[in-house]
Amino acid sequence: MWEQFVDYSNICGESAWKYLSEILPKEKCCLFFNQIECRKAYLFKNGRDLCDVIGETYNCEVYVTDCQGTYIICFNHEMILTGCGRAKKWIDEKINENLC
Repeated sequence: MWEQFVDYSNICGESAWKYLSEILPKEKCCLFFNQIECRKAYLFKNGRDLCDVIGETYNCEVYVTDCQGTYIICFNHEMILTGCGRAKKWIDEKINENLC
């Protein structure tokens, strides 16, 4: 699915998923996986709780969005954190923060 993203930003690296707890708003979010592997979505009360679960996965393609679908973030098997919609700005800001 992430291969189809059009307007996006990336952060690369094995631990890039850890940025999720910093960039996600403190609101409910949904975690889902590649539809071929799993057709269910899981609701979390915030990004911190979600990151606790992602930290226990290995080499797994995960997607995060809000209930309104205003953003989508993917951390894929190539260890790239990609954000679209509102998340593109959050990732751009994190990149700029790390450059300073």
